[in-house]
Amino acid sequence: MKSVNGMRYLVVSGLVVSLGALLTSGCNKSEQPPATSEMDISKSADLFSNPVQTSTDPNKVLAEVNGQPIKQGEVDQEVENMMKRARKKLPPERLAQMQGQFAMQAVDNLVMKTLLLAAIEKDGIKVTDEEVAAEFEKFKAQLPEGMTIEQIQQNNNMTEAEIRETIKLEMTANKLITQHTDDKITPPTDEEVAKFFEENKERFASPETVTAKHILFACKPTDDEAVKTEKLAKAEKIRAELLAGGDFAKLAMENSDCPSKERGGNLGSFSKGQMVPPFEAAAFSQKVGEIGPVVTTDFGYHILVVEKHDEAKTVTLDEVKDRIKQIMTSQQRQKAAQQYVAELKAQANIAYPGMPAPMPPPMMDAPS
Repeated sequence: MKSVNGMRYLVVSGLVVSLGALLTSGCNKSEQPPATSEMDISKSADLFSNPVQTSTDPNKVLAEVNGQPIKQGEVDQEVENMMKRARKKLPPERLAQMQGQFAMQAVDNLVMKTLLLAAIEKDGIKVTDEEVAAEFEKFKAQLPEGMTIEQIQQNNNMTEAEIRETIKLEMTANKLITQHTDDKITPPTDEEVAKFFEENKERFASPETVTAKHILFACKPTDDEAVKTEKLAKAEKIRAELLAGGDFAKLAMENSDCPSKERGGNLGSFSKGQMVPPFEAAAFSQKVGEIGPVVTTDFGYHILVVEKHDEAKTVTLDEVKDRIKQIMTSQQRQKAAQQYVAELKAQANIAYPGMPAPMPPPMMDAPS
């Protein structure tokens, strides 16, 4: 699923759950690196030389930031929130493998959050309730077609008040970081923009894409032939209902085993290389609007409908120069923000009494 255009927050990793993360869900796409927010400060998986040692004592102090404790209970809650979001995107065995990494990331998240909230308080950074309300309405207005704010709340186990608090924290963090980095940002020159375009032309070419929806009848690796035959028969039955004029969204909601059923089976737009090969082959060869034959993949059986098919396009510098300026400015902002966060950490007294000795996380290059 695509992220919401325009809702680009300058979020430091770990301060809050970014709004982009709330909208992320996977469905049959080939495994890819997770989408990053504009501020992905560190590779948390590399933060500690050893896994976090879990404890049953919620009051055990795992870390201290300028004397403020970060306790096991807080880390456990952070990990649980991360696990809940990941359950919709990762298979159970992968989720179990990731739990240790989530614990390490959770500690770093809470350290970062503590540092940033202290800086926000020190600088007296505030946003008004009216500003938060306006951003919340903008967020709702830019949700992908078919998605509701209630689905966002359910998928992320958050109340509306918690989403509003997320918005408030992101806006406050933006103000703080902007205040400390604006003087380091210089507009790129026309020559720099042209050079960037020449070196990254392939990034701005629009690939061939399709917009599609599907209904999935999932198969497990342990399913025997009898079970598979039964599921295929069900897929063919639902396909027959669709050919007879059945409502796709309704049938997807009632029958699909994919999370996309909450959106009427809508998968959004995707290019080649994002879906598993049999699904991709069908999607890029099927006629628009046609209820295609049942497609078999490792996930199970799919009924696929292509709603739009766009051919690949090339662009000129004039068409994308404003976008390039935004990208280059964003890169500068990220580097400046990374430096600011590094300074906050360097100035703070951070200790890990309940954990193995940490290694400093490597600084990441700004995304190009």
